[in-house]
Amino acid sequence: LEEADENMDVEGICAAPTSDDSQTSKAFQSIQEIEIGPEIGQGQFSTVYAGRWNGVFVSVKKQSRSLEELDEYLRREIEILRTMTHPNVIRFIGADDVSISHNEWDLFVITEYAPGGELSSILQSEIEIGMKFRVNIAFQLAQALDYLHSHKCLHRDVKSENVLIDGNFRPQLADFGMARFVESEDAQHMTICGTDEYMAPELLFDEDYGRPVDVYAFGMVLLEVLARREVGHNGFAERPVQNNFRLNVEELRGNSLDEGADPHPGSLPKETPPSIVELAVQCLEYEPENRPSIADVVGWIEEFMGELVEDDIPPPNAPIELNWEFQSTDEAAAETEPIQAMNTLVTAQSIGKGSSALSTMATPPEKRRPTWSATQNASEPLTGFLFKKSTGRAYGVNKSWKKRFFELDKRNFSWYKDHSRSSFRRTVTEKDEKSIQFTKDMVCRTTDEKAHRFAIFRKTAEEEVIISRFAASNKSERDLWVMRIQNAIENFSD
Repeated sequence: LEEADENMDVEGICAAPTSDDSQTSKAFQSIQEIEIGPEIGQGQFSTVYAGRWNGVFVSVKKQSRSLEELDEYLRREIEILRTMTHPNVIRFIGADDVSISHNEWDLFVITEYAPGGELSSILQSEIEIGMKFRVNIAFQLAQALDYLHSHKCLHRDVKSENVLIDGNFRPQLADFGMARFVESEDAQHMTICGTDEYMAPELLFDEDYGRPVDVYAFGMVLLEVLARREVGHNGFAERPVQNNFRLNVEELRGNSLDEGADPHPGSLPKETPPSIVELAVQCLEYEPENRPSIADVVGWIEEFMGELVEDDIPPPNAPIELNWEFQSTDEAAAETEPIQAMNTLVTAQSIGKGSSALSTMATPPEKRRPTWSATQNASEPLTGFLFKKSTGRAYGVNKSWKKRFFELDKRNFSWYKDHSRSSFRRTVTEKDEKSIQFTKDMVCRTTDEKAHRFAIFRKTAEEEVIISRFAASNKSERDLWVMRIQNAIENFSD
């Protein structure tokens, strides 16, 4: 095993540094503070549960072992998580190392919860996702890697399964089990690690390597984002060993040796912008010195994003609120024998705290799908973000969807431009504001269940004419807006 940093100290309880802008001001103290929910993931060496701590949903990874001493990888993972703070890096909350018996220990690592799940699952689903939205996901992932590299950290296992999606559909790089700090930018001999389909050739051949391996893996994820297909499977981005793991870039580009022949089944979709294809190809250069730095990748995508045609579909659904059943450690203790089967978490001693009080935690219930809900006081104005279908031309395409801040009161339905790229901040000017003033001859209803779209119509003697089209991020949000708008129309009086 590679040596861990000499100043690393993760014995016992470890909490993330607190700051004024953190979601919780209270520092994590013990795994006993966590209410355990359903199992949400299973790895080769660990199990992940949903949890709730201090009113916040969290992810709880439990890893069991038979030796008291934490191995170097676990120690390094915690240290890296503690020190890396970026919007697109999963946020570390704390860790607790717990003694179960004389030869059993459980390490609990608590991070923020990402309700969207793995990027790989979303890409392989039937959810509609526009090209620009997908490229923006890749852009944010590149920003996360740029942050890591600027702090002398290699991830070494970048893949779409290790990119989680939060409630705002923002990607977050996770799983730092293979990550390590590397002072030098030069290639050096380190352990072979990663996932075969995403590993750079120098890793597969056990050669010296450095930051370009993360760039190569990013290139593979970029292919998946563009094609919504798994690399290394079904003829897509496969690298046969007999070809020394070289990638056939002509297949990716859709080029054929025979004029008029159909594109290769491993080609990227025809609608993929050539500039982003070229970026992927450069990230996947065989020789590491020919690949761009991740900082260059960020600059390339940032410039390219401004040239991309706006998506003509609204962004995919994002969860609003999770309704899961949780059980606190105290509640579980009243229902469970002190020591039962291995899947009952028993805290006999909190390493580093010296506590000897015996307590138990609930065995997580069966895995279940989350449900979403939204509540609003019907007497108050309704505000939030929706998508408005424009009636003009944008980037040469008729009618594109634009994200706007909306406000509904008793007489009007108004929307405003959002001038902040980094956060949702309402800035209203006379030029920005547009609205619909309700009249008795209007009606609001859903027009597309799957895409969560709705419209306001004006009724005439012969027909109903659409005034404006809108879209929400999910069903609950759409239903809420439709109900409140229709109520406002019905209750309107001159």
